[in-house]
Amino acid sequence: MPVRLSDSQVVALRQRYRNGTTQVELAAQLGVSQSTVSSLVVGRARVDAGGPITHRSLQKLTDDDITELRRRAAEGTSVGALATRFGVTPPTVTRLLRVSESRLDSGQAV
Repeated sequence: MPVRLSDSQVVALRQRYRNGTTQVELAAQLGVSQSTVSSLVVGRARVDAGGPITHRSLQKLTDDDITELRRRAAEGTSVGALATRFGVTPPTVTRLLRVSESRLDSGQAV
């Protein structure tokens, strides 16, 4: 039987995502699919439930931005501060810090 999250669960999910928990982690914890979590956090579903909606950045990060982001992370800047500085979500920062340089250099999607 499909899991139906309450409005308070949706709000908490959106807040936890905004604070850096990944969609995959949230899905596993709540017993729903990652695509369900995605629909909830970007507001394609249950907008009326409330909580912070995460909008996709209209501006993509340049290679120089990513290099700067990694430099600041190496110096100890928090994921949250980096996300704010570069206008992306904390999970995006985490993903960019994990992806290999060779994938960026080859032009593969990040």
